Order: sequence, then C-alpha cells, then structure tokens
Amino acid sequence: TGVTLSLTGGVYGNVQLESLDATPALINYSLASQVTATGLSGLNVVVLPTASGTFSATAHDGTTDFAGGSGVSLTGLSNTASDTSTSTNGAVLAAYTGAGTFNVALAALGQSSSSGAGNLLASFNTNAGALVTVTYDYDDGAPAPEPATMVFVGAGLIAVGYFQRRGR
Repeated sequence: TGVTLSLTGGVYGNVQLESLDATPALINYSLASQVTATGLSGLNVVVLPTASGTFSATAHDGTTDFAGGSGVSLTGLSNTASDTSTSTNGAVLAAYTGAGTFNVALAALGQSSSSGAGNLLASFNTNAGALVTVTYDYDDGAPAPEPATMVFVGAGLIAVGYFQRRGR
C-alpha cells in the first residue's frame, strides 16, 4: 500500500580559522552538506546535516598558523540529519514492484561557510556519507482475525487438549 525512502545523511570534517583583524572578532562557522537520495518515479529525500559553532578570536597575533588566540583548528566535527518520503501513489508503487533491482542515486553538495571577521582566512575539509533504506508497506489481502475469533480458537485448543488428556 506504500513505499518509504528513508535517508540519514552525515557530515564530518575539519575547520581551520584565522582572524587577520587588528581587533577581536566572533567567527561563526558551519560545516554542512546537502545530501539527496533520488529514488524511482520522483520519490526523493533531502537532508542538511550541519555541525556549527562560534570561535572568539583575539586580535591577529602576527602569525598565520590557525593557532594562538587569533586562530583555531577544529577536527572531528560531525553531525547527522534524517528524513523520509512516503508514497501511496499507484504509479510510484508500480516502479518498485516486481522482480529485479533498482538504483537509488545519492548526491552530496558541500555547503560549509564562515563569517564574522573582516579579514578572515578559513579552510574546510568537508566529507559526507549516507544510509538509505527502502521500506515496503503492503496488504496481502487476508483479513486480520477479529479478537473474538482468537478467543474461540484459544478455547477450542484448550478443549482439544482436555479431551486428549481425558482419553489417555
């Protein structure tokens, strides 16, 4: 009765920042990636995992080394984001029905950024990954047993057990 495309996208990497300003500055950074899973018949999911923060830089210390008070090297930054897309449209379901295989295309676009200091040197190493799951929800046509039916089935099994035991 439906097909669901689930996507968990992750971003991880490193950021280096150096303020070249003569005065202290607050520097905002964002390590981000747009991850897109494109399934059959227009079933798509997009997530934007982002790892962000703020660095308080002192006035430039005279050395451009991404260290000291005016610079920083941040390693091992990471974050994930998840979303799903479900369709019950007959044409979409037909694309996922039958024998064989199909491909889900994955794409990642780095969208890292920084802002704050007027003279800012920034370096980003942005990596992205993803996990895609396709889930089928279907009705096999068999009616689900009513609760009262289950009571009668249980009582019948008890009676059979009683009479078998009594016959021995």
